[in-house]
Order: sequence, then C-alpha cells, then structure tokens
Amino acid sequence: MKKMILAVAAASMMLSCQSVMAEEAQVLSFETTDIDGNSVTSEDLFKDNKITMVNLWGTWCPNCVDEMEELAKIHTSLQEKDCGIVGIEWEERPIDAMADEIHDFMEDKGMNYPNVIWPEDNDILGKVMGFPTTFFVDSTGKILTDPIIGAQVDEYEKTVDELLANETEAETDGGAEPEESTEYRVIVSDPDGNPVEGAMIQFCDEVSCTFQTTDANGAAVFGVAEQKVYEVHVLQAPEGFEPDENVYKTPDTFSDVKIVLEKAQ
Repeated sequence: MKKMILAVAAASMMLSCQSVMAEEAQVLSFETTDIDGNSVTSEDLFKDNKITMVNLWGTWCPNCVDEMEELAKIHTSLQEKDCGIVGIEWEERPIDAMADEIHDFMEDKGMNYPNVIWPEDNDILGKVMGFPTTFFVDSTGKILTDPIIGAQVDEYEKTVDELLANETEAETDGGAEPEESTEYRVIVSDPDGNPVEGAMIQFCDEVSCTFQTTDANGAAVFGVAEQKVYEVHVLQAPEGFEPDENVYKTPDTFSDVKIVLEKAQ
C-alpha cells in the first residue's frame, strides 16, 4: 500500500490522482486513533452529522496542503447545517516521530475539524490510489456519492448542499399520499375445489404483461394502478394438470377471476 501511494505522490504535484469509484451503498467503518494516540471510531465521528465530508490527506501532498485553509472555512459553514469534515491522514513517516510537526501544521492551517490517523486494512480506504480523495457519508457512514478525486474546493460544499436537498425532498415525498391501487386475484382450483399451487398466470393489459405463480391457496395476486379489463392466461399448468389455452378477462371493477384446471388423464 505504501509503495503504491508513494509512486503517485510525485505525480500529484501536477495533476489529481485517480481513485476507485465508490460502490453503491457501501459503509465506511473503521477504528483508529487521533494525532495524540486517543482511540476513535467512525461511529463517533459521523453520528452527530447529517453528512460528513471525509477528506484523505497527508502533509507530503501539495494538493492537500493547498486546500487546507479553505477546508477550515467550509467546515465552519457546514457546522451551521449540522454537517462537518473529518480528515484522515496518511504519512510517509511514523506519526509518533512527527506528532509535533503535524500539530504545528494543523494550527498554521487553521484546521478546526477532527483529524485521525489512517486505519489499517480498511476495505474501502485500501482501494484509494491517490490524494486528496474526498468521500461523503451519512450519520451511519453510508457512502452517498462517488468520491471527489483531487483538490476540488468548489465542489465540496455544493455536493453537501445537493445531498441535503435530496434528503429534504425524500422526507417531503414520504409524507405524500400513496397512489391509489387495487388488486385482482386469480384463483385456480381443480374440479373438486381444491387449490392448485404452482400454476403460472399471465396478467395483461393493452401494453404489457406480468406474471405470478399461484401460492398454496391457489391464488395469484396482481396489483394494478386502475380498475379496468385485463386479460388472464394460464401460461403453464403445474404437473398433473391439463394445459388451459382459454383467455379469461377481469371485470372492469375489482373481482376475483376463478379458473378450474382439469387433471391430466
């Protein structure tokens, strides 16, 4: 891991390094220490923020250093929105040997947000190929977007604002009345009135068809957006029953469609 990062460190002076894209619904979770050696977990760092911007950096990375003062300003702004920044630092030298140097660096740059040491053997962070890289997570650590690669100060707070807007929109939509829907049931039985399980039923309107297999009660249930006439076919009869090529139709109001399958001779 160290050799890989060192190989791209020099290149980062001229351009932002590339990173593996975040997979959907991944959760960033880790245990590590802060600069002073105190134990800390991602749960502690993220739980009080609606959204946390996780910035991966190092003092050896020119692009990281160039954006630090701006990150402090962004963190102050994000705190007013119940969000914030967490820095994760990777250094070429042992942290113990440069703790005072790092403290001086952070004070000089006005870094007013939590910073922790790179956690070892992390499945997500282990895929990062360059610095700086920035993730956005919710209060549980779920990664909300693909990471931003390189120092892109203008994108950070804008990304958080967009995520907050999407969250608000989702909450608003959640309070809306659901669309009215109803269900048609297709009930399949044998000549003696016993339910037939395993019959594949095709349920069609003028545009498309859906499929269901009858359950132990001989029922296949189709949810629809409106009540109208639908065509019903027995696409496949279960073993022990004759095929049924009849076309059945629902009434234009909710009602069961009852089908009797003949037993195979």
